[in-house]
Amino acid sequence: MGTSPRQRVCRTEYSCPAFFFLKNGNIGAIGKTENTDLSAQLKNVDASKGPDETFVVFPREVYHDSVIDYLGSLPRDEATAIVRPVLKKIAGDLLREWTESLRMLIAAWMERLLAAPAFA
Repeated sequence: MGTSPRQRVCRTEYSCPAFFFLKNGNIGAIGKTENTDLSAQLKNVDASKGPDETFVVFPREVYHDSVIDYLGSLPRDEATAIVRPVLKKIAGDLLREWTESLRMLIAAWMERLLAAPAFA
């Protein structure tokens, strides 16, 4: 999925992180096996690593490129069903940020206005 490893970062036959479709419909990943224990970071996402699982790390760009390619390969209604909740969350987060920024801006403006000689 995504840009071919050779076009992206791979200059040899090795170290070519990638995601790919398996014949059974699952998605495979090639990345570097992470030897340090990342379990503490999983607590933030409510996940755990089983005894037959390992941590695999790959560049963020590879993931992003693969997600875009994957969504582009889906029928429009399936892609929309996946993307819609993400867009709603982003819109909600932006609205909260903008609301807080606007609140701070209005508070600063009111403070200046009330400190002006006409109101003092």
